[in-house]
Amino acid sequence: MKKTIILSIALVCFALGTSILINSEAKKHINPLAFANIEALTDDEPGLNVITCYSTFRITSNDPNESVWALTDCNGCDEVDAFEFRDQGTCTKNTGAIFV
Repeated sequence: MKKTIILSIALVCFALGTSILINSEAKKHINPLAFANIEALTDDEPGLNVITCYSTFRITSNDPNESVWALTDCNGCDEVDAFEFRDQGTCTKNTGAIFV
């Protein structure tokens, strides 16, 4: 019985030591950019695709010299050209991009 317990403890220690060694070797050889991408995929990053949008805007011009603005519509996160805007908010768009 004593031998079984000692053998079990030895096997657990060997497995733990081996996994620590493999993990440290893997970290030495991985590209830092690839590691950052892996972290970005595994982390839940709020605000990654949060876009400032506007729910009220005017898309017709009152004056030919009036400035036009490219902004995001809160209804669907689509980009529109507008001449006047208000009611700023945020919307979330899944762009599929990974930011590092």
